[in-house]
Amino acid sequence: MKLTTHQDLKQFPQTHYVFVEKIGPFQDTAMAAWQELHKHVESIGSKNKISGYFSQYKVEPQMIYRAGLAVDAKPATLPEGFKYENFAGGVFQRFTLIGGYQNLPEACGAVFAQIEKEKLPMRNDWFVENYINSPKETAEDSLVTEILIPTESNIKPFSLSREFQASKDLMWQCWTDKNHLEKWSGPKGSKLKNSVHEFKTGATNHYCMTMPDGNESWGLQVYRDIVKPDRVVYVTSFSDSKGNKTRHPMSATWPLEMLTTITLLSLGDKTRVTIEWMPINASAEEIKTFNDAHDGMKMGWGGSLDTLETYLKTLT
Repeated sequence: MKLTTHQDLKQFPQTHYVFVEKIGPFQDTAMAAWQELHKHVESIGSKNKISGYFSQYKVEPQMIYRAGLAVDAKPATLPEGFKYENFAGGVFQRFTLIGGYQNLPEACGAVFAQIEKEKLPMRNDWFVENYINSPKETAEDSLVTEILIPTESNIKPFSLSREFQASKDLMWQCWTDKNHLEKWSGPKGSKLKNSVHEFKTGATNHYCMTMPDGNESWGLQVYRDIVKPDRVVYVTSFSDSKGNKTRHPMSATWPLEMLTTITLLSLGDKTRVTIEWMPINASAEEIKTFNDAHDGMKMGWGGSLDTLETYLKTLT
């Protein structure tokens, strides 16, 4: 079992949620809820676009467990015994388990022990287990589950998703292979060069981007987690040509370190890419600068994804 416990927040989006709800001890409810759900996945999927699986639970004043699906819109009809809710989402403290589902009780125990030890502030909301990849397509030791704790935080994580007409394997190559990255990554109109790229956990990608005005910008990426072909997590920073971390050239209060999570999800013949971005080890001033810059981040990441979309057309 591998459980990541470093600082990490997730902005869970507002989601159309179809679920089976059970009340009672976890050992009596969780498996029964999932068994009932799986009996009807095919019929629900025939009328609705399914984009993910996640569970919700509350432990006080009584245990309530939900096994459910994320769908693209409110369903017109539901199987008997199923419920629908437009889940508001919100900011969650994220702990990531890499390994089989049989490890979840131990992992959750470790998470709650850490919450208690660090006195992490929580709000009254659902706890969530978000299942990133499918056990039908993924080796057990590569299954990724996000254990999400409803938290109070002054950081507003940034998230952006887009669907591409490309297989997940091709999209994985575009996000991880140096030869592909040099063709599209970076702000729109920039060119990547001099990349020293070693793609493995703990390794560093040191690169230079030539901007449209001819200026150069150096950066660092340090890989934290790699789960092929589903997820890449890395810490990114501005740097100089020697690999030393530096401040943003146009914003002295921009966070020195940013945690980036890239998640790929197969949707038939398409792949959904989700980018999550948040500052780590940041001061209050740096957090405010980040929180106030979401519109600019949307434009910047959006421009990069536009370039990726154009590049994909040259490959297909």
